[in-house]
Amino acid sequence: MKTAPILIIDKIGFISNLLAFKLSNEFPIVLVGKTRAEDLEKGSGDIIRIPFSKKFPTIQDDKYSHIILIDDSGFGLDILPSVIEKVKNINADFIFVQKLSAKSKYWSSKVLKLYSSSSVVFYGDVFDNKLIHRREGFNSAVNEYIYQIQKHNRIEILGDGLESVYPVFINDLVNGLIDIVFDLHKSNSVFYIFPKHPITELSLAHMIQKANPEISIDFSTKNSIIEAMSIPSNGKYLLEDKYPLAHEIRKINIKETDKYEKEMQTKREIRRPNRLFLSAVWTVILLMIAPFVFTLFFSFLGLSALYYAKTKESAHLSSVFFYVGKKASSILAVQARIIGQENKLKNLFEDIDLGHKISGGLALAFNSTNYFSKVVTGISRDPIGDFSKGQNDLRRAIVFLERLRAENKIPKPFKGKLESVGSLIKFLSDTENILPDIFGIEGEKKYLVLFQDSMELRPGGGIIGSYGILKLNMGRIVDFSIHDVSDADKQLRGHLEPPFAIRRHLPSEHWYLKDSNFNVDFVKSASASSNFLFVETGQKVSGVIGIDDFFIKNILRAIGLAEKDFLMSPYKTIAAKISSSNLSYFAIAAAISEALAQKHLIIVFNNNLQDILSANGWSSALWDKRRESGESISDFLGINEANLGGNKANNFIYRQVSQETTIGDDGSVFSEITIKYKNAGVSTGGDYKNYLRLILPLNAAISEISINDISQSMVNAITDPLIYEAKDFIPPAGLEVEKNNEENKTIYGFMVNIPIGRIAKINVKYNLAGKISLDQNVFSYNLKLFKQPGIDSIPYSLSLAYPSIFNAVNVSDGMKEDRGKLLYSKKIAEDQDLSISFAKK
Repeated sequence: MKTAPILIIDKIGFISNLLAFKLSNEFPIVLVGKTRAEDLEKGSGDIIRIPFSKKFPTIQDDKYSHIILIDDSGFGLDILPSVIEKVKNINADFIFVQKLSAKSKYWSSKVLKLYSSSSVVFYGDVFDNKLIHRREGFNSAVNEYIYQIQKHNRIEILGDGLESVYPVFINDLVNGLIDIVFDLHKSNSVFYIFPKHPITELSLAHMIQKANPEISIDFSTKNSIIEAMSIPSNGKYLLEDKYPLAHEIRKINIKETDKYEKEMQTKREIRRPNRLFLSAVWTVILLMIAPFVFTLFFSFLGLSALYYAKTKESAHLSSVFFYVGKKASSILAVQARIIGQENKLKNLFEDIDLGHKISGGLALAFNSTNYFSKVVTGISRDPIGDFSKGQNDLRRAIVFLERLRAENKIPKPFKGKLESVGSLIKFLSDTENILPDIFGIEGEKKYLVLFQDSMELRPGGGIIGSYGILKLNMGRIVDFSIHDVSDADKQLRGHLEPPFAIRRHLPSEHWYLKDSNFNVDFVKSASASSNFLFVETGQKVSGVIGIDDFFIKNILRAIGLAEKDFLMSPYKTIAAKISSSNLSYFAIAAAISEALAQKHLIIVFNNNLQDILSANGWSSALWDKRRESGESISDFLGINEANLGGNKANNFIYRQVSQETTIGDDGSVFSEITIKYKNAGVSTGGDYKNYLRLILPLNAAISEISINDISQSMVNAITDPLIYEAKDFIPPAGLEVEKNNEENKTIYGFMVNIPIGRIAKINVKYNLAGKISLDQNVFSYNLKLFKQPGIDSIPYSLSLAYPSIFNAVNVSDGMKEDRGKLLYSKKIAEDQDLSISFAKK
């Protein structure tokens, strides 16, 4: 037997009709609101329908168990006092339902004050499995996108697409309201029926596109219609923490319009004249008149200027050409629409629009570079203002690029160019917010620049032959002085103990700035270098920048200066060259980007930015983001060399690395590393006295070292100078091996000598400390290759054997399978992360 009826008041009627239909199985329903034809088709059930025909609707005089007021159009405040008066008189439960909005005021506190036994519900952007027509007051982003798809087969995102939205499927909203009716949440008065974690408009568009791949996504320069929402306080979320929005989005029948829209479409079809004759006439005209020619001609000019764009003038010229082509195409589109041939020209129009946008984004990037260049070189009359403009244009250019990437709309001819500056783009994207601090906008910044001679290789990139002091103030380079490192080292007073290898094998009793970059982790080397600078010269710096010969050659080539000009020309000459109008900014950006990725330019800052630099490999730090787990093997290989022969032998050294790794049937991991050296030196080079260090996973154990196929007897290195500097010291028989643990890695070091004109082969066998359980159905193997600064590239090959009961199901690019092994070979110019997933057969 059913209880007292429930009164539902809803002016629009969209939510209430479904709510009433579901509740009518348990309660008699009195529904005051609009009733649509499709709602009547569902069956009336035990529902009495009263039209909402007045500002203040008529409420039947009856005893209700619940009164539900759904305020989905902002009318609720007008009738709220009378509704609550009715609630009090009959002692009913009151549920007030209001949509989240940036403009509407929330009445939760007023409702609860008027009637303490009330429940207040806030809901998000409600959507159905078809379009909720905009006349019904549900003009949210999700419904706007569905409407656009039905009209134009595309989504147009206004602004940057980063505003937050709170979509909720109509069934989930109604089910939440029913739970409140049945008192499933008695301890709360305020409820949220929208996702706890909002998404952006752009993410929402991609969800819809993923479910409907045929639609496209465009951006508009207009501001977003979505305004920032303020969430009322002290509410309880009724949706699950990880709301399956993507699953609900897939329920939308994107092509189904409501009956109102179908009726309007039918009327338009009736009014549409017979176009057969017009089609024939306009087809002839279309082929004869100018817009078609103008569209193609100016678009071609725009594409050509864009493809060969190297300066800001080229980018702006491309934008102008595309703009003219786009204007011409708009006339062409009108003509094509008249004859019903618009779809045939759709791809052309989209390509023109994309070209216009890309050239505009490129112009922003060049504008940003121009502003920064003016500030850095001291030309700017308003450095703070110009730096801010450059920062804003940079931000807009990066956001634009991220949109293109997210939509996979970057044309093939430009993908290669963008990849060549990828590291620099990521660096600027990650550091954009603190660029003013880096460039000394709010106060002078001083940086130590280490010129590392990679012809005499050291762990940080090369022996430090000279150093520079770079001073920035208000974004401007106020001074960049270069000094011989010996001038600073002569000022050292007292003794600083050098690393073991320097003292014993160089040998040098004292430690100086020139040898300060000896740690395999450049962050620690930079710390040592800055400390030496302070001890020797009294200067403190905000960061350290390391550059090697490869960087100097490449950047000077991009600027158009000879290598000797870098040390001989006055700084103002170089600055004038950088600010030259015909300079290829793209060539400079590509050179810097390559240097960042390949560690020819390494940076360490004394602030919170350092974590970002370390994580991205821009500081050549041993920082490893991987975390140990029982489902993966984390392998690591770094080969680090130090030329302790006091010569320039590295100019003639060639090396090749191969690795054979086996994952055993018991889950153990065994590897053999082979390093082949060739010393092609002449008299100006010399023997390569190489202190070789292998950086391996923590507690990895070396079982054997062979040099030129002769197994070595390994002994612990004698690292105490009181012992090895004694007059009667006799080195132990065998190969002395130093072992240290650092940054969750185990590092082994030993001396290898490669005479001039000779070849040497070093084999090292090692086992990882742990084992992977092969009882599980899946596991992964991850190998990080850690490249040393100061080396251009190394030919590398990997052979990975694994248990026969597993299949490799997901491998890194470039890997191939051959007779039960995975093979990989590449010239390693930067750090590499190789990953393979295995699954049982």
